[in-house]
Amino acid sequence: MDALRGLAVVLMVQQHLGFWLTAAHRLRGPYYSVALALNSLGGAAAPLFVFLAGAGVALGSHLNGVVLLRRGVALLACAYALNLACPSWFSPGSFYVLHLIASFWLLAGWLRQRSDRILIGLVVLVLLLTVAAQTWLRTPPHLMAARLRDTSLPGGMLRLALLEGHFPLLPWLAFGLLGLWAGRQLRAERGTALFAAAGILLSSYVLLRLPRLFLLPRELRRLPWRSVVDFSFYPATVAFVLGLCGVSAALVALGSSRAGGKAGSGGLGRWLAALGRTSLTLLVVHVVVFRQGSVALGLYQRLAPGLVLGLIVLLLAVFGLAAQVWARVDYRYSLEWWIRQAGGRVDARGERASPATPQDLPR
Repeated sequence: MDALRGLAVVLMVQQHLGFWLTAAHRLRGPYYSVALALNSLGGAAAPLFVFLAGAGVALGSHLNGVVLLRRGVALLACAYALNLACPSWFSPGSFYVLHLIASFWLLAGWLRQRSDRILIGLVVLVLLLTVAAQTWLRTPPHLMAARLRDTSLPGGMLRLALLEGHFPLLPWLAFGLLGLWAGRQLRAERGTALFAAAGILLSSYVLLRLPRLFLLPRELRRLPWRSVVDFSFYPATVAFVLGLCGVSAALVALGSSRAGGKAGSGGLGRWLAALGRTSLTLLVVHVVVFRQGSVALGLYQRLAPGLVLGLIVLLLAVFGLAAQVWARVDYRYSLEWWIRQAGGRVDARGERASPATPQDLPR
């Protein structure tokens, strides 16, 4: 699980730094093809993060609802602090992936008590509400950065949090719900169920994309069709959710089968796991340093592609090695450590227990 989270970190960092730092006019020839491929791969980072957050709640069954609630509040405070620390990207009311995961943690105590059937029903409900709400609000087919942070529209911050922010609850909550279901399968050692779920989700994605073969482009652009069959990140659609949930489920299934064979214990596995255990810290640091810092220094989208690629490799290598050393002191003073301190660790009776370890935090 930590290694998969580390994979999400790699995908996130290379996509963000590639977009924030690379001068677009220098992307010619092979550089353009590489940049396009890396940017596309980076789109799987956030879905995987949220899916793993759901799985972490299921695997962290020793953490009661009070702990999850307090950690959710702490993470939400961190998320809104990040909004203020990076005004070039966010507004004070922006709803980013940290806000989404924090909201999921706030609901996790209740969700964890629901049956598998109810969880799947909630996923269907979330997707139906997404189509209805996007149609009602006439959500544009492409939400650009200015719109994703705009709180002046009717509904303000609530509109961003529910539907038109970076990672709104509709439909992104579906990733956490399916991740919670997947975590239960891991606990019960039902890996075949995860492979089957990945197949069903990916097949559903393919079926939803079939109308593109016989409908005119102008028909596909009309709501509610667009919210169902289109494949877009901002705003996320039903096809997008099913496709990326399928990819996430397949990765978790493959990762669990490899872990059973102890295939992830090598150097690469340790490096990815170290990145995964400090994923929150690295997310916040790279946003503030490279997004806000590049704007402040006049380097935003100004650097040569080769230089940016080297910087990405260097950053990930150094942080991965530093995180392995950091583990010797329990990641003390990392954001993960602070959130564990804020939430504490409480047993099933609501009593304070021994200090939490890094693995206790459902990231």
